[in-house]
Amino acid sequence: MRCPACDYSLWGASPPGPCPECGREFCTTEFIFAPGKVRFLCPSCGEAYQGTDYEGLPDPRVFACVTCGERVDADDMPAELAEGVAETDALVTSPWIRRKALGLRVAAHKTAVASLVNPSQIVQGVTDVRVGAAVKFAIIVWALVLAVVFLFLMVVVALTLFFTGGGGGLGATGVFFAVFAGLGVQMCIGAVLSLFIVVPIHALLAHGVLMVTGSRRAGLGTTLACMYYGQGPMILNILPICGWYVSGVWVWVSSIVLLKTAQQVSGWRAAIAVLFPAVGAVVLAVVAYGMFIMWALTAGAGFSSGQVMDTGPSNLASAMVSYTTETGSTPSHALDLLIDKRIDSSMLESSQAAGLAVLADGSLISALDTMAPEELTSLRDSLVDEEPLYKFGQLIFAHRMADLSAAPPDLWIAFSDPAAQVAASDPSFSWVSLEVHQANGRLAVVYGSWSEVVADQNIIRAAEGLAPIPTDITQLPQ
Repeated sequence: MRCPACDYSLWGASPPGPCPECGREFCTTEFIFAPGKVRFLCPSCGEAYQGTDYEGLPDPRVFACVTCGERVDADDMPAELAEGVAETDALVTSPWIRRKALGLRVAAHKTAVASLVNPSQIVQGVTDVRVGAAVKFAIIVWALVLAVVFLFLMVVVALTLFFTGGGGGLGATGVFFAVFAGLGVQMCIGAVLSLFIVVPIHALLAHGVLMVTGSRRAGLGTTLACMYYGQGPMILNILPICGWYVSGVWVWVSSIVLLKTAQQVSGWRAAIAVLFPAVGAVVLAVVAYGMFIMWALTAGAGFSSGQVMDTGPSNLASAMVSYTTETGSTPSHALDLLIDKRIDSSMLESSQAAGLAVLADGSLISALDTMAPEELTSLRDSLVDEEPLYKFGQLIFAHRMADLSAAPPDLWIAFSDPAAQVAASDPSFSWVSLEVHQANGRLAVVYGSWSEVVADQNIIRAAEGLAPIPTDITQLPQ
């Protein structure tokens, strides 16, 4: 029992009163004692009383002395060590338990540091590790982390707007702040879920492990409090880049030490209790993610086989349809559209294709934009044949012989080459997502197994009297 200001021993000193060394006022109840380790004396007659409550003080704290009958307040009682008890065993050194004497700011700082370097100090000698106090500490840690991170993000936004001259005007500024405000709200929600759902569940599972593996000193409340005190290393999240990764592991280590000390169990039992639920959660997350991937591969990531997702207008398809409507005939080749200046070479490319689109002579397809109409016409005449399908650029065209002015809206005019997505040996089990230019002038993505997708399209083509698209990709034009 020492003066918080000068560390002078106050054992036997009469409170309330000044410290004999520095003059600081003190009272007995600002100290936390180990229950049963300290005797408290009646100020009037010196009758000794044991400290039995959770802070090691007399219970009740205000009573009538059994010897002299005087009213006694624990604040006014001198304290002395019980016989055979060392000072180090009589006092609770947990800074958070002593926050009344230390002050909230100092206690929070010391507890956070202790959770990083000496977690056992937080619960050492505390016989009643209370959940409420631990929750308050965890809330302060998370609140500080969120405040620092959010402030950092706002500074980044402000500097970005400053050095870019606020490009985009007030609208852009509003978007910036709205995005980061939304991010801040998400972080707050994540913190609340972590504190009041994840931590309690973790504690419940950890306590279950302790119950299965042997005896323990206290109940679920102590385990839960240890898990909340173990949140101290989350303060490392204020460090950029590495903070999130380091703090996660450090929380586990801190929780293990806290649980070992508070529940008086072996290190390996504490480690199993903390790590089993945590590692189990990670394993379950990995398994769940793997199952999701498998489901996505076999169920189209939420789309049924043959499902079509409209992604916007297709200039290529619209040009094909308008050409047919205006001229009364379907283009013999996509080059007709370039000759007529309805499209440029970029519309013959696909975002799903690898590499650059090239012509037969090896030159880039963009060279078409610089060719004279006579050169384009000559090239077209050399490429036109009787085949129902042909490949040009990065697309396979399937429009020949179709009356595009009256075609079904979901008839394919052109589609991306599926060769990179389809296994030639077994196309029925190859899932594809094809970019498709449709007769309705829209660009869509079609999901499904290659064989089923083609079968669906061939039903439409058959109704229009058109040749089918081969299921065997080796028969597609290359």
